[in-house]
Amino acid sequence: MTTTICGLFRGTSTVLQLWTESWETAFENKINLVGGGEITGHLLDAAMASIASNVIVAEGLYPSKLIKLVTFGHSRTGDQNFAAAHDRLRLSDKAHCPVDKKPEFCYNDTFARSIMLPLSSAAYSTTPQRCLANAIRGTQLKRQITVPCSEKSKSDYCSGFTAISHADKAISISFRGTVTSWQLLLEGVETVFGTRIRMPAGGMVSSYFYKAFFAIWDAGMMSDLAELIANNDGYELWITGHSLGGAIATIAANWIAFEKIVPATKIKLITFGEPRVGDYEYASIHDSMLPYSYRVTHKADLVPHLPMKHLNGYRHHGDEVWYNNDMTNGSEYQQCRMHETDGCSNSKMIDTSISDHLHYFGIHISGYGMRGCFKAEIKSDEYSSLPFEDKL
Repeated sequence: MTTTICGLFRGTSTVLQLWTESWETAFENKINLVGGGEITGHLLDAAMASIASNVIVAEGLYPSKLIKLVTFGHSRTGDQNFAAAHDRLRLSDKAHCPVDKKPEFCYNDTFARSIMLPLSSAAYSTTPQRCLANAIRGTQLKRQITVPCSEKSKSDYCSGFTAISHADKAISISFRGTVTSWQLLLEGVETVFGTRIRMPAGGMVSSYFYKAFFAIWDAGMMSDLAELIANNDGYELWITGHSLGGAIATIAANWIAFEKIVPATKIKLITFGEPRVGDYEYASIHDSMLPYSYRVTHKADLVPHLPMKHLNGYRHHGDEVWYNNDMTNGSEYQQCRMHETDGCSNSKMIDTSISDHLHYFGIHISGYGMRGCFKAEIKSDEYSSLPFEDKL
């Protein structure tokens, strides 16, 4: 017979109590907690349960593996240090305690900076091989596919390419970001007001991103990838994209893993400035399927905060890697493993920078690709925020 000990906390019961909680949480001095970090002085219900579990484990009163913490309507409890300390205690709390990644699935700044960013930039070029030859030596383009990505306009085009590096034993897929004002408008309208589509693996996603991926996929990317895989057994699959390209890349990785076209452990997904793509179910399934999945965000980049997370239930998948700086060589970054957390870019009250969206790792992503990946140091102002506008 199994014996279970339960600890329950009552929630707020009066308006006066709710006012007191809010006032003291916002304005009173914080106090240090034995587990680490700081917490507000007066908290109730789920927040008290979180603190209780932290203290019980930190004081050795009960083994963490035997504690199960489940909360409902959990208000923010402490600062970033408290959250980190809570996670280290390894409580069975899915909201606080992500599964550790194996070393081979850890984020690598050099790989993102030197390989995945040039791949994303190359997608903005009409001659991506030129960019690949200059930035990622030994990488050979298979084919670039550019097709209408929306049935609403024949001038709305999406693009992606496949490539291969025998030296790295890797096949690459890269998708282009937004290039015209009309395309940006269609993305916004269909994502906010359009019907969402259920992914085969589960969860709902923006119909615009979904249709954009399958337009490219069905136009030849599927057959190109199949041929590359058949002739290069065991190669990794690297998938990337910037902005709209990042959203399409995410759906591509999800689809390829679900269909077992490539083992999920062989897929590496890194996106830059990716908008929210789907709902909580989609994000959770994505994270459970893909052990190597990273969304790189830059400082106050506006796009990762669109559409707003309270709109139609949109949520990001993990992991976010946030650079709150100019992203030059050696820059520090913060990694956040939950779907949405205030530890990374959500910590900023206002994220409205277009410049931060256009520049990653110190370069203008689309301009760099259009120049053939020469002069990585340029932060080009000669390119508009929508790179191909009036330039085609």
